Amino acid sequence: MKVSAKKFLDFAAHSQNSGSDSHRILRKHLLENSVKLPGVVFAMGSDNIEEGPRHIVELSAYHIAKSMITNLEYAYFLNAECVQNELDGTYVYLNTINKMCRIEFKKDKLQPKPGYEAHPVSCVNWFGAIRFAKWVGGRLPTEAEWEYAASSGAENTFPWGNEQPTPEFANYAEYVGDTTQIDSYPPNTFGLFDMAGNLCEWCSDWYSLRYYPQSEKKNPSGPILGTDRVVRGGSWSYSADKLRCRNRDRRWPRVGYTTVGFRIVFD
Repeated sequence: MKVSAKKFLDFAAHSQNSGSDSHRILRKHLLENSVKLPGVVFAMGSDNIEEGPRHIVELSAYHIAKSMITNLEYAYFLNAECVQNELDGTYVYLNTINKMCRIEFKKDKLQPKPGYEAHPVSCVNWFGAIRFAKWVGGRLPTEAEWEYAASSGAENTFPWGNEQPTPEFANYAEYVGDTTQIDSYPPNTFGLFDMAGNLCEWCSDWYSLRYYPQSEKKNPSGPILGTDRVVRGGSWSYSADKLRCRNRDRRWPRVGYTTVGFRIVFD
């Protein structure tokens, strides 16, 4: 398994251990592989009707994971927590029936398929992402936190700057046709990987085109109610335009999609 993050390999070596401290082991691993971003005021959104209006937002300091959650990490959580993979007996957290799901039942345990241990986990719905985040004492990023982190706090069009995407910058437009291992592409200035391409990422907010004009200035958390949750970042199958830091998208939270994963933040 080739992956640039040595600490991921260290975690992988101990991932078979589970017990009362399993969530602390994973929390420690994720915190060691996160970046602390200071409190800041920045201009969020753009003049695009679906991304605007541009408005000033103030964020408190937070830690954000350098990489998306992997198949190995999510399988570790499901096994250690003995999660029944159900919500209200109807909606599964992880859609293992989908052929693109890279976690499978093997020897009475959920395990990553060989070669996919270090790939970001897909087919996890919003509730499954929330459950994981709470288990390790974290949460999903708000839309504002995600956008600031993706753009490295700058006016960048894309996480790497304003240069148009190429297959050297990100996994998109089906150049690969599947997910790639975390940390396979250059990080942005904050040291965060895959903020564009590979998989879209669940955010905590409900989605609404009418929210920005009435958004709270400090630590906005999205509308109170909605139908879809915000996803950001573009995926391995999306066009170049979807990789923009300010591009907004949405998905129904009860479904696990082959193009959506997640990363977590800590207060």
